[in-house]
Parts: sequence; structure tokens; C-alpha cells
Amino acid sequence: MKAWAIALLGIGMAAQAMATEEVGTTVFTRGDVIAAVDDSERDLQRRDPIYAQERINTGEDARAVFRLSDDTVVTLGENADVLLEDYQFDAEDKRLLLDVTTGAFRVVTGKLTLTDKPNFTVKSQRSTIAVRGTDFWGGSLHGPGTLDVALLDGEHALIVSNDYGTVEITQHGFGTTIYPGKAPTEPSQWGKDMMQKAVATIAYEDNE
Repeated sequence: MKAWAIALLGIGMAAQAMATEEVGTTVFTRGDVIAAVDDSERDLQRRDPIYAQERINTGEDARAVFRLSDDTVVTLGENADVLLEDYQFDAEDKRLLLDVTTGAFRVVTGKLTLTDKPNFTVKSQRSTIAVRGTDFWGGSLHGPGTLDVALLDGEHALIVSNDYGTVEITQHGFGTTIYPGKAPTEPSQWGKDMMQKAVATIAYEDNE
């Protein structure tokens, strides 16, 4: 019994350490921004730490920007729900898995993707995005239940896939749309108005 108790205690302490591991810093917030893990919640403010396995939620007209330890920068628009599901950046292991449930987001990759085979994935209810060194946006411009993804900058392609198909976005200013029950559309160039609408969903002014 004692051996089992010690073993279970060790597993519990390891899980707790993983859940409270600091992996980044809050760069900017506007409005209501909440970070939650298990049953614990806290309001996020500038310079607050970001922890592994935290879920970050933004309110109406809110914004949040956080920088991870490898210098990946994630920007969230209003009414976002994003889980930092898995993150590791050290000499032995480099990986990131972001789970986006709702809301617009922008990701500018950092050192984590400076490898031959980067393990960087953003998943949503509609698709999975395989990421290399790049700057990209995701959100919904075509109504509820859809997901749009655009490549803003960077040297590498975005691979967007779901159960129905896969597309590769290789050119800046091009994007794809995922409708319920369908494969991602063939990448096409977004017009100025559409790109402005996308950027507006995550735009903010930082006066500090």
C-alpha cells in the first residue's frame, strides 16, 4: 500500500508540475482575458506568465498577445477560446500544439520551427494546420461553422487538412476556407478588403 501511495503521489506531483510550468509571457491584453487550468482561473494582464496546458479565453472586443519561450507570438481576437495543449522547447524536444475552439488568431513562429522537421500544429474543429517558419491568420469570415486560413508572411508553406482533404498554401496573401463537411478550398489570392477584414479581427494598439 505504501509503495502504491508513493508512486501515485509521484505521478500527481509530476502532473501538477507540468500543468504549472511557465512557458511564456503575456505581452498585451485588452478587455476581459482569462487563463484557466483545471478549476483555477485568473485574469491575464501584461507581463503575467503563461503556463503549459492553460486555456485562454477573451471577451467581447478583447485582445490578447502572448510570447512563448521560443519567441513564437500568438495574438487572439475577441471571443477566442484557445488551449495550449502541448508545448516543449528544450535541447531534447521541441513541439507545440494549439487547440483553437473559437475566435480569430494570428501566429508568428519562433525558434521552434527552425528545425528540419518542426512539430508545430494548430488544430480546430474544422481542420489541422501543420506549421513551419511562417506568419499566418485564422478565423471565420464566411459565417458560423467555417474557418478561413491565410498565409501572411514567411518562407514556408502552410498545410491545411481535415478528414476530407488537404491543401498547401505557398504564397503570401493566399488563403483557404473550410466549410462544414467539406475539404479545404483550393488556395486563392485574397483581395484587399478580405485581408483587411481578417487583420481587423486581431488588430490592437499598444501605447506602452
